[in-house]
Amino acid sequence: VVVLVTPLIFSWYRRSTVAWTPERILEGACVAVLMIAAAHTVFTAAGSPYEPYALKFLVVPLVIWVAFRFGQREVITAAFAICLYSVWEAFGLGAPGSLGANQTLLILVTFNSTVAITGLVLSAILNERGRNMPALRESRDQLESRVHERTMELQRTNRGLQLDIASRMRTEKLLLESEERFRQMVATVVDYAIFMLDTEGRVASWNAGAARIKRYSAEEIIGRHFSCFYPRADVDSGKPWRHLEVASVEGRVEDEG
Repeated sequence: VVVLVTPLIFSWYRRSTVAWTPERILEGACVAVLMIAAAHTVFTAAGSPYEPYALKFLVVPLVIWVAFRFGQREVITAAFAICLYSVWEAFGLGAPGSLGANQTLLILVTFNSTVAITGLVLSAILNERGRNMPALRESRDQLESRVHERTMELQRTNRGLQLDIASRMRTEKLLLESEERFRQMVATVVDYAIFMLDTEGRVASWNAGAARIKRYSAEEIIGRHFSCFYPRADVDSGKPWRHLEVASVEGRVEDEG
């Protein structure tokens, strides 16, 4: 009584959570008819060569169907109806079986407990799942929204990087073209000796004016240290290296000799 009647009262006291559309009403009617037919069949089975008590549990799948397709009120009502039918069959209409009264009562209690607990537990789990589904869907929507925002942000960042890379490539191309024009311009100057040094003081470039004034060809001088342009006394005193150090610190150096 406690397992069945108390949940039945509370379930009918609260409003049903099932939206009774025409399709749902038709399905409920079909389930009710099947449940009545199944209960009548299994509870009135007699004359079999075996005791038909295990056959009575075939109504449990119908309770499970109600639990999955309807609400908590409907599954408790279905379980209560089946258990009431089994009690009526055992003590009212049913013919006495080969088992004693105690064994019949034990089987009846086992059957009713199985139907009631299965329906209650399953409906509670499904009801809890139904309450949690909106929160899960909201969490899913929030996650999809954040993923979409991050994706858009990454796409904007990617476009910015592509534009920056393209701008850098254009700038580098312009610098290379400018350096090439400057190199060609310097290489054609014949009135001035213009050449470049690396940070260690080795000759890196050599123009036509340097070849005419310094009397070195490009093959002879490129790669040699610029101290070869200084007299021996200046080289021994370390003057070329001092000039190189001043140029690296101050950006320029002047000398006459």
